[in-house]
Amino acid sequence: STRVRSSAASDVYKRQLEAVRSNHPDLIALSVTMPQHLLVCRDLVNAIRREFPESRIAVGGKAFQSTHQIWKQWPIDFYVEDARELLQNVNTEMRSSTVLLRFQFRRVPV
Repeated sequence: STRVRSSAASDVYKRQLEAVRSNHPDLIALSVTMPQHLLVCRDLVNAIRREFPESRIAVGGKAFQSTHQIWKQWPIDFYVEDARELLQNVNTEMRSSTVLLRFQFRRVPV
């Protein structure tokens, strides 16, 4: 079940999931800068995987650097440390992909 913690986080979650629903991308890349947004990212990853099991999901960003590899517990296809590494993975494994979405979770003023 989805466990979004705040109204602002809920809005981000809903907007990002709607963007995925509207675009049906082959690859969804989620970048998380602030650790407090990791739970929203996890919930979004789970929702995307349920609705779009064929889409590839990549996560990365500064927030993951101190998580003891938490991404290994998530249903993702790639963990990347930077955009260059993401592009290498895409070039190697997803040559026929047509859409790339990159979402940045940021602090939303309340």
